[in-house]
Amino acid sequence: MNVNLNRFNRVLINNDMIEEYYVQDDWKKLKKKTGYEIEVEKIIDRSKNEEEKLEIMINATAFMNDTMLIENDKESIDKMIKICHQFFEINDIKANVSKYELIKIN
Repeated sequence: MNVNLNRFNRVLINNDMIEEYYVQDDWKKLKKKTGYEIEVEKIIDRSKNEEEKLEIMINATAFMNDTMLIENDKESIDKMIKICHQFFEINDIKANVSKYELIKIN
């Protein structure tokens, strides 16, 4: 399963979910749109009216903690973990795998 294909999205705004829409854009382009672009003109030589344009892109930052996955068997959990890791990769999220815990009930 590849989460990059056939993507649909919904966004939560002011406690209301917008209608689901199909994600058609290239992810890298979309990721660029989610940040803040800052442009500054740096004066190189005032007498010659020389300027240099400086640009920086700052993406929005988020913190995620305590994810719980519940399934009937290990194979299903492994599949969910794989999907999570694809999601983490797409969104440039770093997960501390050494803190993962598997708790078997029954």
